[in-house]
Amino acid sequence: MTARHFAQSPELYGSIQATSPERERVHAAVAASVEELRSALAEAATTGDGSRFRGLFAEATAFLGDFAPQALERSSFLIDRLVERD
Repeated sequence: MTARHFAQSPELYGSIQATSPERERVHAAVAASVEELRSALAEAATTGDGSRFRGLFAEATAFLGDFAPQALERSSFLIDRLVERD
């Protein structure tokens, strides 16, 4: 899905992001999330304790709820179709 996004118009997506009144709040939330993930992974790498990362992973899974297994099934189907094309 990410590649699909970047295969489209940068003018469209740039305009959407640049003109959104929520852009600063969204960018700050993304930056904070990335830093939290970076910190949890660094902690796991240096101490061998991945519990904080596992907690973040579980939190994201819980947030997705019933959609997580649906997304796994749908994306597996799409990946299988892509493999068949090659």
